[in-house]
Amino acid sequence: MSESETDQLPDASEPTLVHWYGPISIVTKVGRSGWADGIVTVYGQETVLTPELRRINEDRNGNSIFDLLDDEPTQIEKWGKVMLARGPWPEGVPRIEPDSQDWLDAAVAARATAWAIPGRQERDQALAEVTKEWGQPATVSRTLQTYPPSEKP
Repeated sequence: MSESETDQLPDASEPTLVHWYGPISIVTKVGRSGWADGIVTVYGQETVLTPELRRINEDRNGNSIFDLLDDEPTQIEKWGKVMLARGPWPEGVPRIEPDSQDWLDAAVAARATAWAIPGRQERDQALAEVTKEWGQPATVSRTLQTYPPSEKP
């Protein structure tokens, strides 16, 4: 890496909070024997980036995933989306990845809670709020085969 490229990297001398938009494997600790411990980040997770964490995640050329921290175009080119960003998780943004199984489970649970409300008006209002937040309920059935009227078994 050239000196001019190094000058453009995010400041590595101070701990920085990083939030994640998807799964990335990072090393968290390297023991004296050379064995490394690591984690796979998840959507909504926050990690404190320290100079040591940056150092142990460098490859043999001195490059680190954290070099891409403030480089959204390169992240999009590499992964198709932004995967990590500086700072705390954005306020007001749910920590459940849209369209993931966790998101679907949360939507189903919210809808079940709304359906459990005894009063019709309150239930309808709660269901409208769930639909506004989570969208229409997922289709739980589908047609696998159709027969013309003359060919019904």
